[in-house]
Amino acid sequence: MQGRLKRATLAATLLCTLLIPAVGSLADPQDELQENRNQLEQLRDRIEARSEQSRSLRGEIDRLSADITDLQIAINALDARVATIETDIRTVQARVDRTAKRIASVERLATQQAVDLYKSGTTDTLDVLFQATSLTDLNERIELLGVAAQENTDELIEYGRLKVLIERDNRELLAKQNELSATLADKSELNDQLSADRTELAARLNQVTTKLEEDKRHEGDLLAESRDIQRRIEAAQAAAAEEAAAEAARAAEAARAAEAAEAAEAAEAAEAAESCGGAQAAESAQDQTSSSTGGPNPPPTTSTPPVVTTGGSSQGFIWPLNGPVTSPYGPRWGGMHTGIDIDGVTGQPIVAAKAGRVILAGAYSAYGNAVTLDHGGGISTLYGHMSAFNTSNGSSVSQGQVIGYVGCTGSCTGDHLHFEVRVNGNPVDPMAYLP
Repeated sequence: MQGRLKRATLAATLLCTLLIPAVGSLADPQDELQENRNQLEQLRDRIEARSEQSRSLRGEIDRLSADITDLQIAINALDARVATIETDIRTVQARVDRTAKRIASVERLATQQAVDLYKSGTTDTLDVLFQATSLTDLNERIELLGVAAQENTDELIEYGRLKVLIERDNRELLAKQNELSATLADKSELNDQLSADRTELAARLNQVTTKLEEDKRHEGDLLAESRDIQRRIEAAQAAAAEEAAAEAARAAEAARAAEAAEAAEAAEAAEAAESCGGAQAAESAQDQTSSSTGGPNPPPTTSTPPVVTTGGSSQGFIWPLNGPVTSPYGPRWGGMHTGIDIDGVTGQPIVAAKAGRVILAGAYSAYGNAVTLDHGGGISTLYGHMSAFNTSNGSSVSQGQVIGYVGCTGSCTGDHLHFEVRVNGNPVDPMAYLP
């Protein structure tokens, strides 16, 4: 009896010694995974805060854009005004050039006529002609003096008229040139303001994009790290399960050997009792053997759990897949994301978040291969984008039972599980139901 107890104790001790390191080896990756998820949560909070800052900056950007548009409209108007003034200047300059040519053609004869008037003593007439301030003034002076009636004064009168015209056109030309200079100065000032606003706009946009890109890169790094940790956990689970199965086989073999040894001892005792003529002793030995062994024991069996659970939620749900949430419930890309996306790799098992009945197991629109479970009380869950099924319509499944495998069917950009919780057919945030 003491020998059997020693052998059982030794087998149990060996089993515990082999299993404890396998279980303990999962602790560090699990802690690392939790720390990684905490960092992701903090980063996403920071991204949300920066998104609020981005919205404020975008308000300033919109204001700058409006100012730039107004400045550009004003500059375009000035460009049109500059073009008009330049056209006016060319027109006036052409008149000045024509008048100058006419003056040159009559200047010699007009000079001769002026000399003749001077010699005749009529210098007052010359003063009157050359002191006129406008063409109308000149005509009135000529009419009052009667010069038009005098002979040999026509070229002189024409010269006087041309002189008045060219002075008038030159004044107009100067005014147009001054207006052009002022307009160009206004345009230069607006261009400077436009350039400053554009520089500020570019700085604001760079401030927004740089911060968001930096956070997005960090988020991508954390997600990659999370997937790596997840793969390590799964590898450790597989190794632990394999080791546990091997140890179970060894324990079963040890149990069979112990049973065989006990049977041999019982046979020896029975034989000894029979040889002494004591049937009662043999019967007692047989009873002792039966009571100590309790009959043959089946070898323990082990299985690898597809999902590491940390306990159920207050609503009785567990996570259907181990992995980080890569896209939460809520508004996304101008629409409504009616569930959460959980990262995974093709072929990774998906389990029922709660016991229920399968009401759909097949292709379902953009969800691709999908399974829907009815949990009663108006609550159902949906599992989308599966690569393959492990259940069928009408089946009853228990919590934690594998119902399918991760994939990327339907409208999908990468391996993941799309998970929904619906109340009376209406999608709600699954995070309120998960532990």
